[in-house]
Amino acid sequence: MGTLYDWPAVPRCAHLARRQGHAHQFPVRTGAGTAELASKVTGTLVTPTQLGSARELVYAEPDWSGRTLHEFRDESFRCVLAAAGETAAAVAERLSAVYYKMRDRTMLPYEETDEVLAELRERGFTLIAGTDSNAALAQYEF
Repeated sequence: MGTLYDWPAVPRCAHLARRQGHAHQFPVRTGAGTAELASKVTGTLVTPTQLGSARELVYAEPDWSGRTLHEFRDESFRCVLAAAGETAAAVAERLSAVYYKMRDRTMLPYEETDEVLAELRERGFTLIAGTDSNAALAQYEF
C-alpha cells in the first residue's frame, strides 16, 4: 500500500518555500490554515496539533463508532471551538467548510501520475485506486 503523494516532504517543502519567499508555489497545509481561522474566530491560539488531538479524542469515543471521517472532523472542530468559548454551530460549520475547500484545492496528484499509471497499465500491472474520502480526488480520472 502506498500513496501518490510524498506526504513527509510536503510540510518541509512548504516551510522552506515560505522561508525563501516562494510561498505562492506551495499551498498552505490544510490543518495550518484551519487552525489559523480557528485562532481568528476564537481570539486564542489554535494549532494544527490541537485539531489533530481533538480528532483522535473523537475517534476514541465509543459513541462515535461507525461514523464517517467527515463527521469525526466536524465534531473535533466543534470541540476545539467550544474549548475556546465559541459554541455557535455556524462557526463550526464555517471552519469545516474552509477545511474541506482547502483540502480539495490542494490535494492533487503529482503531474506525472497519469503517465506513470498508464505505463504500469501497459506493462500488465493490476491497478487499484483508493481514497481516504477526498471527494475531489475521488472524482479525478487517472
